[in-house]
Amino acid sequence: MSKKEEDKIYYYAGKYGLYLTMLYYITSTNSFLKIKANSKNNLEHVKFYKILFNYTASFISYFYADLSYYEEMSYTNLLAILFNLSFLIVYVIFEIKIDMVDTILNILMISIASLTYFHYFYEILVDEFIFGLYFMGSNLLVLIHLVYDNYTGYKTKSNSIFNFLTNIFFTLTAICWFIYAIYKKDFYMKILFGIEIFSGFVLILGNKLFSKICENKKEGFKDITNEELINNQNLNMNNTIEFEENKPKKYENI
Repeated sequence: MSKKEEDKIYYYAGKYGLYLTMLYYITSTNSFLKIKANSKNNLEHVKFYKILFNYTASFISYFYADLSYYEEMSYTNLLAILFNLSFLIVYVIFEIKIDMVDTILNILMISIASLTYFHYFYEILVDEFIFGLYFMGSNLLVLIHLVYDNYTGYKTKSNSIFNFLTNIFFTLTAICWFIYAIYKKDFYMKILFGIEIFSGFVLILGNKLFSKICENKKEGFKDITNEELINNQNLNMNNTIEFEENKPKKYENI
């Protein structure tokens, strides 16, 4: 393969990696659609920690990419930081009406963490090995939460189209950045995104299998219900007729 072709693959891997990363983060925030302005429990189903993990991973990934001069990846994670931070702010704004103490604690947590990350990764940490471990660890936290999210969906039978789309975009994003890592010859990125690709395919297959099982159960439930309903109606009719026929005979005997 010529250098020109390699550059082209690298360019498209970074470009589509950016688009797919943002699509993944968009589908990850679907729980915010459940917020109701006039509800006291409007934050009950919002996945705050999922957004927080995404924010952390994008923050650390940005500094890792900046250290390694990965321009496309730096720009992608900068957008991801702003995107996830905006949703954390939305969460805090809605939380003010519910619990002021939790609101203050969350503001302090997000602020202190952000300033600490910035100071540590920008001013102090220069060791590539330690940086690589932080980069892998933060992104694996996101993966673990995604697996847990899918598991909860299977357990409560509440998997939605958003879960499936999130798994799809997560896997496609990992594939793009894996290709990018091959071109850059980055060991940590290859390991991380290799794990994410494998895990993503497992989650997609699991999601499809779960959907099939649910469909079969629904179909089976419908068939059984109809048959039972017809049988119950016939039995009720027979019982009613019998009762009406026997009733006069009892009175006649009396």
